Amino acid sequence: SRSPKQITAYHVLSSVENSLFEKNEQTTKEKSPEIDMALNLVVFQPLDETIQVKLQSITLYDLVTEAEKQKKDQGLMFFI
Repeated sequence: SRSPKQITAYHVLSSVENSLFEKNEQTTKEKSPEIDMALNLVVFQPLDETIQVKLQSITLYDLVTEAEKQKKDQGLMFFI
């Protein structure tokens, strides 16, 4: 068992929504392999890496802390 500071959003999402991290089928590989390779190298691989790094930097502790902050901030609203 790990503490909320050790569990990341990536851990949670990759456990419950594995399809988010699966490699997609190559749709242009047979007709235009160079376009498929370019899309993978320039768009999809960097995007996948960036998303993974960001999700690994967000912990459950961070989410709970922000939720508590939002709840506290809502109590200070004034309505005119």
